[in-house]
Amino acid sequence: MNITIEQAKQIIARSQQEETNILSRSEMINIVTTIAVYRFAQLSREEVEAMLGLTIEQTRVYQEAKEEGR
Repeated sequence: MNITIEQAKQIIARSQQEETNILSRSEMINIVTTIAVYRFAQLSREEVEAMLGLTIEQTRVYQEAKEEGR
């Protein structure tokens, strides 16, 4: 589990620092957070946010889950 967390943090950090031609920063962060949310489904949103060091409320996966819950 710790390897996955560290890899996710590294990908997020790289996406925030580097310019990519393939994916935008927000797309990259959406991908990583989506994987983390599904991988760690037993954790709360707050725990996933703390683990990744970011707020996921603005991500697509969170917005879709919120809509499905309504």
